[in-house]
Order: sequence, then structure tokens, then C-alpha cells
Amino acid sequence: MRRPRPLTFSALVVVALATAGAACSGSNPTVAVSGAPRSEAPPSDIASFLAADEDQRFTTLLDCVTQVGAAAAVTGTGPVTLFAPTNDAFRKAGVSCDPEEQLEPEDAEVVLRTLQQHIVDYDVRFTEPEGYDPDSPPRLLELVESGSVTLESILLDASGTELVIGADKTVHTRAAAGVEAKIIDPDLQAPNGVIQVIDPVLAPPAKGEFPPTTAAPQPFE
Repeated sequence: MRRPRPLTFSALVVVALATAGAACSGSNPTVAVSGAPRSEAPPSDIASFLAADEDQRFTTLLDCVTQVGAAAAVTGTGPVTLFAPTNDAFRKAGVSCDPEEQLEPEDAEVVLRTLQQHIVDYDVRFTEPEGYDPDSPPRLLELVESGSVTLESILLDASGTELVIGADKTVHTRAAAGVEAKIIDPDLQAPNGVIQVIDPVLAPPAKGEFPPTTAAPQPFE
């Protein structure tokens, strides 16, 4: 078995993309892939939803989730929002999780820390779901209508874990405010949460800032 290519985030770049058109407020959120309504029964969780994407934009993300045992972060009843980098975003970041090759322990740690900070235990949306009542919001809905909101990611024990989500459909970690990801496909409603498709990848904390534990998150037990 050949040694996998070392991971590097030095190639991480911000790509300017046109702002996605906002969905009509109050519209019924549908389970969809690539914006197209699904006629069949919806997938059971975010991971299955991503695997069903008709353009196969998330194979690297899913391979990385599997490699580091982080599936528990995006399964369960929710609420949960995954800021999901595309294959192209991972490629530009120099990240590869070949399913036929085991990651080196140090690389697996970086991948796990990266994935953890892309997840919050809220349903984060830019448009109101059907029947939304601001006085009695469903689950833990965080509606980003103007300005920005700051939420903690699942990675609670290292620096750079606060995610700042802007109404202009951007997200960045507070520790790296200059590296901003664009939400290029917003408000994809999965059965157990919300997917916000992003580019680029949010770079992980520096190696020296990692705490000793690298246990995969278990937020829904």
C-alpha cells in the first residue's frame, strides 16, 4: 500500500462566487438534491442525503467522515447544520481521503478537527421554514436574516471554534476571520438537519492548539 499524500492546507484560497438567489420567505422547504425536489422517500440523515446528491459533489467529504469515524456528528434526530465543502473545495485545500488508503494518524487528526468545526448543533437557515413562529421556534432554529450570528461548532475544546455566519451567505471561524467561505448552495433541508454547501474549506486550528483528545463527536446520544 502506498503512503497517502500528506495533507496540506497551504493551498486554501477564497474563490469569489456570485451570491445565490435567495429563496422566497415562507416557502415550503423540500428535501432536495441540487435544488430539484425528490419524488422518492427522503434519505434518513445528512450523510445519506449527501450520498444521494445527483452531481456527486460530496464524495470527498463522505470519505473523510468515514475515515475518521465522525458519522455520529451528522446522524440522529438533530438539530444539526453541516457547512459542507464540495469535492472541489477539498481539492483546492489539498485534502484527500482515499477510501482505499488509511490516513496516517497525524493526518486523520487534522481531518477530524477540520470536520468538527464545520458542524453546529442548530438548524441554521437563511429563509423561514413553513409555519415558522419566532415566538416558538422549532427545535434550535437560528435564522440568519440580517447582520451575522456566532455559534459554537462541535469542536469545543480548541481555538477557532466559533463560526460567524453572515446574512450575505458567508461563514468564517473567529480565529481566522480573513478566510471566508461562501455558502454557494444554501438551506438544503435534510431529514435531520440543514446543509449549507460552502467553498473553500474552513482551515483547522494550528497543530499546537489541538487539545490531547481526538475523540469523534457524539452530540446526539
